[in-house]
Amino acid sequence: MSRYKALVALLLACCLEGPTARAQGAVNSVLSKPGLTYGYCSLAYLDPRVETPIHGLSELPDSIQRRLRDHLVKRLGPAFYARLVPAGGRRIDLEKLAEIDAAEKTARRWVVCSYYLCFTLRDEPAGIGSYVAQIGLDAAGRVVEEITLPDIVDKPGKAKLIALSRLQKLARNSGLQLVADSARRLYATRALTYRPQLNSLVWTVTNTRYSADDTPMQQVLTVDAHSGAILKKRRHRVLLPPF
Repeated sequence: MSRYKALVALLLACCLEGPTARAQGAVNSVLSKPGLTYGYCSLAYLDPRVETPIHGLSELPDSIQRRLRDHLVKRLGPAFYARLVPAGGRRIDLEKLAEIDAAEKTARRWVVCSYYLCFTLRDEPAGIGSYVAQIGLDAAGRVVEEITLPDIVDKPGKAKLIALSRLQKLARNSGLQLVADSARRLYATRALTYRPQLNSLVWTVTNTRYSADDTPMQQVLTVDAHSGAILKKRRHRVLLPPF
């Protein structure tokens, strides 16, 4: 295997099938099932001196639990909210963080929340073993970073996701496939992410192939996970740094 193929293989192995976020956090323990995608509770890394793990919503103050539940039901509706499973999170000591930042002259360009929480959604017909939605709250439980799920109460159609078979057909018609094929020197990944500007979950299907001279080429297809509309198709050469 050439150095380019080895590097691409490593990069793909590190990001297979899951939503991305600012940094990799604690991994949720889930029973994987072939053919489904699995996400992770990926939270911003701050400093272990100011972080306390949250293992369940019962560890939150009662007032914050109520405010969080009320907000999620108002945004998602009671039926969709009932499908979510709490998946942990972190509490941040903002006063201690401010002291550490001042001592170490750290300038942050983003607002730090008091609470970061994760919820998982499972939808096997849609090919989802575990999509992880995240939300950030202030010390009183008010939303600072909106949950990475659509406003379903405003757009009820967003509660439904296209079947995996439809995504496979869309990919095939665009010249891509969802499963890797070593005989054809092809890597295949798919990831589900939330696009707030679209108020939609979006599938991104990526195929990486190699030319005769081992140059990696990528085809990327993005699809609205609710309507099945193709949002973008592109093909480009993968630019790798020199060794």
